[in-house]
Amino acid sequence: MSLGFFVSGILGGVTEPTLYGLCFSHKRTFATLMAGAFAGGIYGGITHVAMYLLGSTNILTVMGFIAGGTSNMVNGCIACGLSLIVSAVLTYLFGFSGQELETAG
Repeated sequence: MSLGFFVSGILGGVTEPTLYGLCFSHKRTFATLMAGAFAGGIYGGITHVAMYLLGSTNILTVMGFIAGGTSNMVNGCIACGLSLIVSAVLTYLFGFSGQELETAG
């Protein structure tokens, strides 16, 4: 199910399946998503990333970074990637209890 949530978020910008289907039923996953968003936001704030286009939150978000120049686009992509990687790693490490994994399999 998580793969479907990922695809709908990356390609379509529809993140409600992730929020309602995964995060509200597994509270630790919500905390790991917040930690990832915090890490990406801190990096973006430190490097002064700016968005020049208001759009959906999908893969086309990169277009909003382009108007600020190459460094803005690179740092924006790094911030997005950092938040994705931190969330994924933390979810892998802390997102589910052993009992939840046993009942899912």
